[in-house]
Amino acid sequence: SLAYYQIFPSLEFQLGIELSILLASDQYRSTIRILDQDRKLDIGALGGLCYNFSERFDIEARYVFGLLPFSNLTIFDQAAAPQVDYSWFNQVLQVGLLYRLR
Repeated sequence: SLAYYQIFPSLEFQLGIELSILLASDQYRSTIRILDQDRKLDIGALGGLCYNFSERFDIEARYVFGLLPFSNLTIFDQAAAPQVDYSWFNQVLQVGLLYRLR
């Protein structure tokens, strides 16, 4: 769901949320394989710009920052006490070329 704010006649600011779903994963973090217990659903805050450079064509760029960590890692010391917690968040840069059919 996006909200648009027109800055200039041909330039819009976009703000909203984005839902992401992990369909498959065969990636590795260093030597640790991403396991099934990692989060498969993410909600991200989105901000971007859309420039209308002709009657039918737009170009847009968006940045999405995940609000939910998709994975957590706790490193323990030799006494099994937690030392460091890491959380990974999705960060996405999207660039698109849009064409209007009408």
